[in-house]
Parts: sequence; C-alpha cells; structure tokens
Amino acid sequence: MKTGGVIGLGGIGGGVAQCLQRAGQLAAIYDVRAEAAGNVPGAPPISASPRDLAAASDCVLIAVLNGAQTIAVLSGPDGVLAASKPGQTVILLSTISMNDLETSQKLCADAGVTLLDCGVTGGPKSATNGLICLVGGSDGDIAAAKPIFDGFAGSVLHMGGPGAGMAAKIARNTTYFGC
Repeated sequence: MKTGGVIGLGGIGGGVAQCLQRAGQLAAIYDVRAEAAGNVPGAPPISASPRDLAAASDCVLIAVLNGAQTIAVLSGPDGVLAASKPGQTVILLSTISMNDLETSQKLCADAGVTLLDCGVTGGPKSATNGLICLVGGSDGDIAAAKPIFDGFAGSVLHMGGPGAGMAAKIARNTTYFGC
C-alpha cells in the first residue's frame, strides 16, 4: 500500500492530504467543493467522483462531516466501492455513529474492501503529521496500512478489532466535551 486518495478536504482531510503530498503518497483528492483543492498545494486535480479517486489509489481516506456523507461516498454508481477493487483499504477518519459505522463496514465487506475505523484527535495539527489516530481493525490490516499511516499520522494507537477505534473516539468526545 503506497498511495492514498483523500475524500473531504476540510480541516482534517485537507491536512492529511498535505502530509501525504509531502510524503509523495498522494494519488488523488476529492471534495464536493472545487475550491477545497486550494487547501492542498501541489495536489493532483480533483477527481471527478469518489469512484475515480478509488480507482487511482491503493488506500482511500474518508474525512467527511457525518455518517450519511460517509455512506454516500462509499455507495452508488459513483461511490468508492463502484471502483471494484477487492482488497483495497478504506481508512475512515470521520467520527460517525456506531450504526452508521456498521452500515459502512457491511458495504465494504460485501465489496471485499477492508474498512479501518480511525477516530482522530489533534485536528489543528493535521497538516503537520500531528494527528493521533485511534484505530479499530485487525493486526494484519493495520500493519498493511502502516505506510499510509506513516505518511500522515503523528501517533497510531490500535484500540482493538473493528469498531474499537470509533468507540474510543466517541468515548473521548463524550469525556472531553462533557467536562
């Protein structure tokens, strides 16, 4: 796994794309806002669709606003999974509900794609390899994605099996914002 494509170029995704660009690993970018490409100097042109981004990338990183957007970029004729790349890895950087995560996991599994749930913290430092990643997935899947994590993350913490990264991020948010 050598290249990554980033969907969603806001505060988190834009920073991740910048890091991957500096590391020589950025294959593609996508955002519904064309002007968001300005957040990633030197990046390739915005892909026409999530499907096109997935076709050009070894790994797809999703940093969108919510669960509905996550499911939308994964599914449909222009979605990531329509690229038909069994064995591909998706790293979900968005914080979504456990129900939406379960739906996303099923969509990916049915397509033969690995989904790593990766809650992140340290967003203001995303462009300087400062993200702390709370990852859920198998040991083997996380090890396979290590080159991509090395390209953008400051720290990668394996929280447990699938779903554990998102659960840890939701617990972190509940504690942090509850205090």
